[in-house]
Amino acid sequence: YNEEGDYAIDGVPGTGGKVTLHFVDPGGSVSGKLLPTGNVKDGMEIPDIGEITISIVDAANPVVFVRARDLGLKGTEIYEIDGSP
Repeated sequence: YNEEGDYAIDGVPGTGGKVTLHFVDPGGSVSGKLLPTGNVKDGMEIPDIGEITISIVDAANPVVFVRARDLGLKGTEIYEIDGSP
């Protein structure tokens, strides 16, 4: 890797060295399964909110997807979310 370079990414100021990543068979990298629970959607009980729908995906890194509206958010509250516990 060489941080000097002329590679540009739209919307990112300046240029730099290009970083190329190759993910070989990333599904189930931690759990052994792309969908660790075996379900596309699961329910999860959240105190003071109730049951919400989530998706747990293990593709290179395990991630939990949640609809913003299920948490009482719009999905645009960057600064407000950073300041919340």
